[in-house]
Amino acid sequence: MYPFSFQNPTRIEFGLDKEKEMGKYMHEYGAKKVLIIYGSERVKQSGLFEDVAKNLHEHGIEYIECGGVKSNPTISKVREAVAMAKAFGADSVLSIGGGSCLDSAKAIAAGACYNGDTWDFFKGTPVQKALMIFDVITLAATGSEMNWGAVITNEETQQKYSIHSNHLFPDYWHAYIYIFTSLDLEKRENWSCEYSCLPHPSPLEVSQDKLGAQMEL
Repeated sequence: MYPFSFQNPTRIEFGLDKEKEMGKYMHEYGAKKVLIIYGSERVKQSGLFEDVAKNLHEHGIEYIECGGVKSNPTISKVREAVAMAKAFGADSVLSIGGGSCLDSAKAIAAGACYNGDTWDFFKGTPVQKALMIFDVITLAATGSEMNWGAVITNEETQQKYSIHSNHLFPDYWHAYIYIFTSLDLEKRENWSCEYSCLPHPSPLEVSQDKLGAQMEL
């Protein structure tokens, strides 16, 4: 067995209808103005978005929304959302969706507190500050709901880079709320999620020297 250190301050809320209490959880952390980021319109068609938005309203939390996040999320969508968050004066980002939405939310949270281009973080500029991050996860596949990283694609340069920062972990001013709703998915979709869990750690295996990590699959 290899020695390791482990720290994961992510708060997890698990159970049926937990998403209907999202406003209560966010209120506990002092959230007042949130940017909601999501992917397809299915989150609205399913009623999930409405359930979350209703509870935000009940706890006096204002929100704006930015949809259209796709698999392999892009920096152009992140930039769009960062501009919206800054104009709105958001103090937090709420992701409703899977790992792509949450990766986008992390980049948005960092970019909204930065005067330069958010892509700078993916080229090595350290994150100094980030908005609070909350999450209603709908697909358990990437592990983004409980880690400090995100992966974003730059369509213009055809680069796909990652960002890692303790500022993207939750603590007393950053918080993830992880609500597991994948029981609502069809079996085929859940199987896809389970299979997706396997290749995501693969970069650790092929980048052992760089990351100082070894994983036996």
